[in-house]
Amino acid sequence: MSRCPAWHESFRGEAVVEVQGFVMVWAAVLLVTRALAEGRRAALARADEWHLRYERTLRAVGVASVEYDATTGRATWGAGADQVLGRVASAAVNIQEWLDLIDPAERGLVEAAWQAVAQGVRASSEQAYTLRLPGGQVQRVRERLAAVPGGDGRVEQVVALLSLAAGEKPHG
Repeated sequence: MSRCPAWHESFRGEAVVEVQGFVMVWAAVLLVTRALAEGRRAALARADEWHLRYERTLRAVGVASVEYDATTGRATWGAGADQVLGRVASAAVNIQEWLDLIDPAERGLVEAAWQAVAQGVRASSEQAYTLRLPGGQVQRVRERLAAVPGGDGRVEQVVALLSLAAGEKPHG
């Protein structure tokens, strides 16, 4: 009986060298992948640290932040907004709920300013107005709106910095 190998090696141990090469390449790929993942993790940790500093700074100076989606009006409140404005005010989940809290005599002007910024007619707007909270409480708010354009130049978000007028305390 003649023995016929399933493969032909050009030198003795060639298959072992090929397997070792394959293992080395995959080990290098895994090391690079792990290094990239670690870099991403570190970048996310730095971003979280900066976000925390930003929120703490705003809260320390008595400013709340909110981001509105320019299309849907959905509101995303910054951490600590309830400490600055009160839970009732910062519970508004969209621009319409926020506008509903504004004194009816001032609501039209505030809504027009928001629309102008959301549509890109104005880059920013500043105003002060009165919130009418449940239970008959009122508080005067100062607001600065700014448009955040996307890659195509259209407004994607409207950001707002809000603070209570001097001497006001958060309600609700």
